[in-house]
Amino acid sequence: MKIFLFVEGKTERVGLHHFLKRWLDEQPELVVKPKLVPIKYDGYAAFVEKIPKRVAADLKNDENACAVGLLDLYALRIPGFDLPQDRDTRYGSAKQEIERRVRHPRFIQHFAVHETEAWLLAKPTLFPKHAADQIGHWGPPESVNFNRPPAKRLNEVKASPRGRNNHWDKPLDGARLFNKLHPNEVAAACPYFRLFLEDMRDLAIRCSP
Repeated sequence: MKIFLFVEGKTERVGLHHFLKRWLDEQPELVVKPKLVPIKYDGYAAFVEKIPKRVAADLKNDENACAVGLLDLYALRIPGFDLPQDRDTRYGSAKQEIERRVRHPRFIQHFAVHETEAWLLAKPTLFPKHAADQIGHWGPPESVNFNRPPAKRLNEVKASPRGRNNHWDKPLDGARLFNKLHPNEVAAACPYFRLFLEDMRDLAIRCSP
């Protein structure tokens, strides 16, 4: 049983792999624990262009494999498709359009709202105290939005666990903190993330031998 996880960027490939696998391995409905295989593209344009053929090729000869796409909602563009600005409509429209282009019954698309760093905001105590005190007042993680996305705000409050003099480094800091966070903590604070987990689990159940 295999899940191909299509992502953009180094953080998503390195930091999220073990984070998501931990949650999948804890699901009692998944008798066969899936292998999670991350596949990285450099940017959303390459992702959107190449994923239809790659999904078809990867799933062609293995009926017990499935595929999940994950992109940041922030700065997302889909060439040839106009995306709405409203968060909820944007999410639904982008999901529908990418799934339409891939057109495979064992593929689903989801997004981090507005960036994967938002999931870290679900647990302010991950960060140094001077930053955690501010992060705790930002409101629901998925409301940190297009105007000042999570990574930018983390840099502004000098939230790097490597010290105040370090800029927020998405791959380095993100990967380190995801190791200290449980997906259930994020799901409790982030409805879109919870939906992503549940859809991934249900797809894996459907594709299990």
